[in-house]
Amino acid sequence: MKDTAPHKGPRAGDILIAHPDMPENVFARTLVFLHTFSDEGALGFILNRPLGQVLGQIASGQALPTMLKRLPLFYGGPVHSDHFILTHFLPDTSGHSFHCEMNPDPKQIQSPKNRSSDILRACMGFAGWSAGQLEDEIHRGDWTWTSSDKALLRDPIGPATWNLLSSGDQRWKLLRSYLPPETGLN
Repeated sequence: MKDTAPHKGPRAGDILIAHPDMPENVFARTLVFLHTFSDEGALGFILNRPLGQVLGQIASGQALPTMLKRLPLFYGGPVHSDHFILTHFLPDTSGHSFHCEMNPDPKQIQSPKNRSSDILRACMGFAGWSAGQLEDEIHRGDWTWTSSDKALLRDPIGPATWNLLSSGDQRWKLLRSYLPPETGLN
């Protein structure tokens, strides 16, 4: 499956989809939001590995607003997996995909103007690739990609989402208009 956009490879803001034949490893059956992708390497966050905890359980000593303490915690990837990273997904100017800020200012997040379009996630670690590594994996067929979408960034993402995306089935996009604007209402 390839994205319908005119580019020939994934871009920052796209979601990588692990190929069903990817060998069993940390990335098998994953969806990864691609934060950065350049000649120097790539950085992303696994979206579909919930840890069954909330941020407040691991950051109890930190002065976090209540809304952040209640954020579900996800395994973001094998790099620095003992540290949490707060991710703040914002729609790009086209409104059709998202970009991500890492560790944003909590005061900015709590602004009422941001609440309906913002998507927050707490991740333990991140996924990282050195220069050329992700390109090699894509060329080998380990990954396909799609544009980011609010429905794919909300939590939780169930196993069926990876099944749909890895099969190339795009019917899930028809349901987007039925999702409530507030993440907590799903």
